[in-house]
Amino acid sequence: MPREATDAPHADGGEAAAHIPATGTIAAQMGRASLDEPRCAPPEDPPADEPKLLCALLAGVHRHLSARDLAALAATCTAAAAAAAGPEFWSTLDLTPLGSVPAFLGSSLAHTRRFAAVTSLTVQFCPELLDEHLEAMPPWPLRSLSLDACHSLTDAGVKAALRKCGRTLCSLSLYWNNNLTKASALAVALHCPELRTLSFSGCGLVSSEGILAIASRRARLQSINLTRLPKVDDLALSALAQANVELHEVRLYAASQYTDTPIIALAKHCPQLQVLDCTGLCHLTDASISLLGEGCPQLRRLTLSWCKQISDKAVCAVAKGCKLELLSVHGNLNVTGASRAALVSNCAFTLQSLDVRGCTNFPLSTPKELLADFPHLRTFIIHT
Repeated sequence: MPREATDAPHADGGEAAAHIPATGTIAAQMGRASLDEPRCAPPEDPPADEPKLLCALLAGVHRHLSARDLAALAATCTAAAAAAAGPEFWSTLDLTPLGSVPAFLGSSLAHTRRFAAVTSLTVQFCPELLDEHLEAMPPWPLRSLSLDACHSLTDAGVKAALRKCGRTLCSLSLYWNNNLTKASALAVALHCPELRTLSFSGCGLVSSEGILAIASRRARLQSINLTRLPKVDDLALSALAQANVELHEVRLYAASQYTDTPIIALAKHCPQLQVLDCTGLCHLTDASISLLGEGCPQLRRLTLSWCKQISDKAVCAVAKGCKLELLSVHGNLNVTGASRAALVSNCAFTLQSLDVRGCTNFPLSTPKELLADFPHLRTFIIHT
């Protein structure tokens, strides 16, 4: 499903300097950079405030770099090399571009002081990552963990990672893994008390039982992505909505099994809801969507692409109750000029994205015609 440094402790307890072997090691993958030996010398007479300025710049930059790029930065910048000796420099680790991710996670390097304060770990599209590598991973104080599209991982690896790091996690993404089942969801329920953001998108074997377990033990979720989960039913999603009243983002793309019931639960229990993606939910009717206009006044982004039973009644209700910034009714033959008039009256100056492709009964629907009434529109095709 295509897509929504090497060092080891000395015997005396200190840390060895990073050296660059010929090929094939973690350090070699990190741009062949020595973390402790910068290649460039500092200026002869640096301005007095230069160190502070460089530290400020590094603090803003390093969070956006992969581990390999961080190592390259440390190898070419004196200030970065000095900063790289401390754990704060490595607090955010994106290991995706690194060719030896499994070797790093199980190495002595990962257990050194330099990496003692890792709070964000990202490993994506890495078929080499196995359960045993997560079992060997240090017990980092992670707040964010992304293991997207690591197709060799199973429930055992997820459970091992969450046992070590789940207590501090606020965000967990396990996108597109057909090995994961309700057991991974149960591990989330057991080990992640601080979780706010969760994605099981594309994990087609995760079932209602696992989602019900999360609903029974997790009441502080703010964002949930259950895209393409055919084994999750109305009851489980409704329970999740009732238990997590702080939900502000719910993505249910391509989950055609749902009826109005869980959407009604969202409307009744989640007044902070801001983003709802119902693409392809062909059983939804006006009964549920209309309630969003009353119960979710903060709703800003609503995707109803291919929800073919929705009509003007629902669109008018949502337009009246919510200051929409994004709306898609792509493929709907039931929306007409009444929906357009309601949107003009209530959302003319807030709408930035509007997709009415295939809505043959929606008048004046070309980009030029829409811009005449919705001056802030910038997007006419919404991809989810």
